[in-house]
Amino acid sequence: MLNLGWDKIPKKHKTIYISLLIAGSIYIYYLYFLSPLWLDIQNKIQTINQKQEELNKAETIANKEAIIKGQLDNLKKELEIAKQVLPTEKEIEVILENLSKLAQNFGIKMNVFTPTQEGNKGEYMEVPIHIEGTGGFPSLGLFLSEITKLERLVKVINIKIVSKLEKKSSISFTLDLSTYRVSR
Repeated sequence: MLNLGWDKIPKKHKTIYISLLIAGSIYIYYLYFLSPLWLDIQNKIQTINQKQEELNKAETIANKEAIIKGQLDNLKKELEIAKQVLPTEKEIEVILENLSKLAQNFGIKMNVFTPTQEGNKGEYMEVPIHIEGTGGFPSLGLFLSEITKLERLVKVINIKIVSKLEKKSSISFTLDLSTYRVSR
């Protein structure tokens, strides 16, 4: 057997040598095994944190997208409502026909019924309508009341009523209305 003189080394020094051997082994284990493993774990934790941040950002964007989509849907609905109130140029003729039929329903005879020169108001055009007619006073009141209930915006600008002397129940009137359409 190989004799290194281990027996001759004092017990105190043996303890120191064994302690150094154990400390060296632990240092080598840490340096070559635990340290790279610890660094790998730290890198993976950092990667997980970055991915979590990216996920949070993506969720925030998705939430904002849903909110913006909801706002867009609301704006589209408001636009449809606005289109009903402010017609396009083609729909002005329909409004004129509706006004004429409404007047006939209340027994009002229209002698003059003409749209006049449109006025540009920027985003919309004002379409004045001049009406001269005859009928009963209550019928005119009901006609005007129904105008305010129309889907389209029609505003009474001016009204002039003259009583007919030959027929006490009949009046003649001039009426200036305005409706509006989208300016293109």
